[in-house]
Amino acid sequence: MKVIFIKYSLLLLLAGFLISWWFLFYSPLVIPDYIPGTSIKIDGLILLSILTTILIFSQKEFLKSQPELTILKLTLIGTLICFSSEIVFQLIRQLTFDGYHPTERIRYFARGVFGVTIFAAVISFLVAFQLKTKKTFKLVLMIIGFIVLVNLIQHLLGESQ
Repeated sequence: MKVIFIKYSLLLLLAGFLISWWFLFYSPLVIPDYIPGTSIKIDGLILLSILTTILIFSQKEFLKSQPELTILKLTLIGTLICFSSEIVFQLIRQLTFDGYHPTERIRYFARGVFGVTIFAAVISFLVAFQLKTKKTFKLVLMIIGFIVLVNLIQHLLGESQ
């Protein structure tokens, strides 16, 4: 089980984070912030794609080795995979923050680790639910509900500012 965890967290997901980070911010290619004509950020779409792919493959492999794993345990495993790779990624990223005040560094580190991990926990739950139950219609309803909830929160927070 440890080998599967290390394979997906410290090798594949961390590599995905590092490659996409370099590709988006340091490569000679000029990549726009948004998909043209939409409000969809390219870096967010890439992050979602990497996370979802890694979580699907890792949770499938965990289920092959231990079919009795529950949705909760699969969700926690997926969340821990992301948390561990995000900590290492953010530590590496800190090396590029020349001239930043230590409090700014801590704020960026915490936002990256906790923000991405919370997001990954939601994705991990959705993947675990699908893999364990195969109830696609319920999954689609949960995704729609999650999108509505996020938009409602953004709307409420946007009006209070």
